[in-house]
Amino acid sequence: VMAQDRQERAQPRIRLAAETDYGRIENLWTDLYAHHRELGMTMAPGREQFGAWVASMKPFHGRFSCLFIADTPEEVAGFVAGRVRT
Repeated sequence: VMAQDRQERAQPRIRLAAETDYGRIENLWTDLYAHHRELGMTMAPGREQFGAWVASMKPFHGRFSCLFIADTPEEVAGFVAGRVRT
């Protein structure tokens, strides 16, 4: 039954996100840093820092920063983001 359930679920599609997609990852971003705190990361930002992170990424989106998301029609399943700084 479990294998059948997995087959029936849509497979995530990995794509380059649009600037409008940043808000869709807030819960995943928050969960990521909560997990980091559980592992002992003392400087992990809280939910209130998500807006600051987005504000630091968006101006450079597509040039010096990128966001990729894995999504299905129902949800965002994951993300990876990066930024080049000199």
